[in-house]
Amino acid sequence: MHAALGLRGWFGADVGITVHDVGFATPDALQAQRITLLREAKWLVVPTRFMRDTLEAWWGRCADGQRLPPLHVIPNGWRPLQPSSLSPRVSAHDRYEVAMVGAIGAHKGLAFANAVAKALPDGVRIVLIGYAEGTLTPGWLVPDRLWVHGVFQPEALEELLSTYGARVVWFAPGVPESFCYALSDVWQAGWPAIVPDIGALGERMRAQGFGCTYDPSLSVEGVATLLTDWLKDPPYQPRQDRPVEREPSLAETMEQFGVLYTERSQAMQESIFPDENQLQRLAQQHLDSAFFRKEILRLQEELMLSRERVKAQEDRNSALLQELQRLATLYDARGNWILKLEADIESLQRSLANCPTVESPKGLGHRVREMLNRVLRKNGVSTDD
Repeated sequence: MHAALGLRGWFGADVGITVHDVGFATPDALQAQRITLLREAKWLVVPTRFMRDTLEAWWGRCADGQRLPPLHVIPNGWRPLQPSSLSPRVSAHDRYEVAMVGAIGAHKGLAFANAVAKALPDGVRIVLIGYAEGTLTPGWLVPDRLWVHGVFQPEALEELLSTYGARVVWFAPGVPESFCYALSDVWQAGWPAIVPDIGALGERMRAQGFGCTYDPSLSVEGVATLLTDWLKDPPYQPRQDRPVEREPSLAETMEQFGVLYTERSQAMQESIFPDENQLQRLAQQHLDSAFFRKEILRLQEELMLSRERVKAQEDRNSALLQELQRLATLYDARGNWILKLEADIESLQRSLANCPTVESPKGLGHRVREMLNRVLRKNGVSTDD
């Protein structure tokens, strides 16, 4: 926040701000700084009408009558995806008729999704093509109900949805979306979606219609019934439409920003700009979704490798434990054998002691006893009377 507040002074140029998350409206210790930051901006940009309405309502409540800078709605553009040359890796082989796409955590309805998965009829499973909070690698989030695929590349989404057997993509209710790139990916892949009628999801679905909306306050059982009814009689089929192509492309979005910069900026020629290469790397690191996906994929691979190593070590530990248990059993058996041998020796010694010939130094009993003592000494048994 401190860095953002200093931008105008550092560059000597007008500052425009893109507001792309509803978190700005959360009352907290930084609210006054956010108001200052937005008030000093030359212009503001939001990706949807929902965000425009949310920002204007928040400003009216919190800014004490201060003027809101000019506010523009410029949707996030989509760009054509190059077909992937690699077949996506699918970790499970059952059919998953309902899919979820993207990252999901507590703020995006993770607990609700788990409950819906449990409420669906037997045999109806959900696959999360993406990852969940606390679950980055493939595995069951809800046993035999909700499978996590893991991180994916957008180019592979169409093939993944087809391979898993998904017939519709469902978005769980949570914090309202400001735009939702995941919906763009789903529509570009050609799959219909069922979305909560809230935020940008509801706005975009009403505009395009490839799917349906539902009341975000609907119960777990109600959503499970909604999904089941769709599967019984789907109003749309996969690949029937690709509505994202009716929305602004990335090139059109950049063109709108270019017009905005030209109209609003007055000090561009006099500005002192940072090194362009450094600025490009910084922007890529913090803003490029492709860079972020690559980092998540790398972390996922490292985590999977670490889990494989842990599993191998656990297997080795288990084998060692079994060997120790086997040795302990043998040791106990050897101890029992020694106890029995000692008891037999004592019995034999008593018998020899009662033998009449034992008094004769050269008698048979004496020789037997000497032989027995030699055997006992070789086995570490004391022969002292």
